[in-house]
Amino acid sequence: MDDILVEREERGPVSVLTMVYRPYNLLGPKLMDAIAAELAGAQAAGSRAIILRSGLRHFCTVDADRHQHLISKMS
Repeated sequence: MDDILVEREERGPVSVLTMVYRPYNLLGPKLMDAIAAELAGAQAAGSRAIILRSGLRHFCTVDADRHQHLISKMS
């Protein structure tokens, strides 16, 4: 079963994309692909504006997936 990484809610002409990629919304290829898919869905739904927010406490803007992998190899 695939976990949902980004939830999309339509509020009239506005789409709200909420990142819920546990545990820290690490911004790497997996989350970027999910965001891109939801952006395409918002565009197809006719959204005039898109809000991107975190549904978790954190939102890491670095390629943390790769960074975390490198740190685990050093341990």
